[in-house]
Amino acid sequence: MGDDPIFQIGLPIAFLLILTSSILLSKKKPKYIFIIPLISLRFALPMFLFSVIMQGSTFISIIAFYVSMILWTASSIVLFIDLLIYIKKEKDLKKQKNIYY
Repeated sequence: MGDDPIFQIGLPIAFLLILTSSILLSKKKPKYIFIIPLISLRFALPMFLFSVIMQGSTFISIIAFYVSMILWTASSIVLFIDLLIYIKKEKDLKKQKNIYY
């Protein structure tokens, strides 16, 4: 899977899209940073199960497999990065509250 050009092209694109959209969404509330990665993980698992159950070489099952692997991998990485960003934001918010009170 690591030598596959479709996976190598799709993973950075999905990674950047999921990361930027979750960071933009977290500007409303810091806890919203986890919504986009969790939704994409939720879509990736049934797609992967569909492609495993069907196990055909049809075009739809191949596309479902690639999309599910790209979404699953990118969302897992983004979820970890979002956790680090969330911890940092919460720490900064607590410092600001302590300064003003």
